[in-house]
Amino acid sequence: PTRWTSPLPQHRAAAVRCVAPAATPLASLLEPGTGQGAAQRLILVGGKGGVGKTSSSSAIAVRLADTGLSTLIVSTDPAHSLSDALMQDVSGGSPVGVAGCENLQAMEVETADAVDRFRAAVSGFR
Repeated sequence: PTRWTSPLPQHRAAAVRCVAPAATPLASLLEPGTGQGAAQRLILVGGKGGVGKTSSSSAIAVRLADTGLSTLIVSTDPAHSLSDALMQDVSGGSPVGVAGCENLQAMEVETADAVDRFRAAVSGFR
């Protein structure tokens, strides 16, 4: 437990005990499950530019595929860095089998096409 003390003057300060709930370790997400929702999992990786989202998500996807789980990694990055990370072209908007990793498929979403399809789908709502 973390102990926090108010920065207010002593006569107004009160010691407050803040206890954060135990976080589920990432390792538990990578283990094949048996409970509700075990048949399918969605792991989203996000963050600011240059923090390693593609590298981290690629490593997670390879790890899951290596355990025998059928795995799909999808990137919406217009820079198509997933193709670079996997050292093969996965652009085109359709899943592609990743060479050397039997249970892994990858795809880069064609962002401009997806935006056009979205606009067409919602254009009637005014």
